[in-house]
Amino acid sequence: MKINILFFLFIFILPSYAKWVESKKDTITSFVYVPELFSTEIQMGKYCSQIVTSSGQFVSCPNGIEVLKNPIATCEFPELKVDSKISSFLNYINPLSWASGSLKQLLCMISIYQNSQLVLQPNSGFNPNLDVNLTLFKKCINSSKLNFGQNADMQIFANLYDRHIINTSKDYPKLANEIVLFGVSRGAATILNFISENNLAEVKAVVCESCFDSIPSLLGYRFPFLQKAALKFIETFTMFKKDGPSPIVSVNKIPDIPILLITSLKDEIVPFQCVVNLYTALKTSGHKNTYLLVLKNSTHLNYMLDDPEDKKNYEQTIHTFYKKFNLSYMPGFAQGQKYFESVTNPSLF
Repeated sequence: MKINILFFLFIFILPSYAKWVESKKDTITSFVYVPELFSTEIQMGKYCSQIVTSSGQFVSCPNGIEVLKNPIATCEFPELKVDSKISSFLNYINPLSWASGSLKQLLCMISIYQNSQLVLQPNSGFNPNLDVNLTLFKKCINSSKLNFGQNADMQIFANLYDRHIINTSKDYPKLANEIVLFGVSRGAATILNFISENNLAEVKAVVCESCFDSIPSLLGYRFPFLQKAALKFIETFTMFKKDGPSPIVSVNKIPDIPILLITSLKDEIVPFQCVVNLYTALKTSGHKNTYLLVLKNSTHLNYMLDDPEDKKNYEQTIHTFYKKFNLSYMPGFAQGQKYFESVTNPSLF
């Protein structure tokens, strides 16, 4: 009898807990992933078990999490390019490029970090005609194109979003497409800035990891005695505009859709105070479905890798968030309402 029960659990119950399920009939939840500065598709490997990039490379992260799934789209921002002779004179004299653009493997080094948490292979058989010169290994940085979630980044996102709508409707013609926008750092700011100016009926929820409220605010926390100089430097050597869009300025125009903000007390790049400021502004402006998860021991690139308890809370909270708002989720991670309220209570920090 015990053997029969174990067999039933193994065959029928456990597999369903390890798979995504749709909350609604005749509906599919799709994702648009918007990465942080300097990030290619490689970084997406931290958020799903394995991916094949548009260049044909295979990416996996044994210690990552599973909060994204197909169908999914991601974008590449203007500061990334295939390594070639740089045509922009500004990039020759840009101090940011001296530090980064000349390191051809920088993006891979950023991505294959923490004892090879992310594994990137040039060709795993998915694309036998892979041109190594066009792979992620050959990407380098054009720092003069950095935009920090403003107009240029928003246009890239707009193009991606339109393509995603078209592709998903072709692949799943009989299913209603409900979209989750998932942004990290600059990507999260891009999403909030864009939805504040555009009505996206298909978007049902937004997840923002380490989203800054504004660049001046971020610099103020990180470089309190050099804020003005740092801001002037960024304005001079990147595409950032002080009077351009920023999430904190856009809060009153952001629709009241479910938004989950995630930060960490040990984030050294985007201080948690920036995210708290944004959360407070959204709640004050009447956003009833905005939530805040504060992790305790994770650094900027490693929200799901640095600390086992943070990783558990990250994954469980996101799937509980998905389930709460009738989106696709994994039953093995989704928790009840009481858990969700306990971990998204800002008073915890």
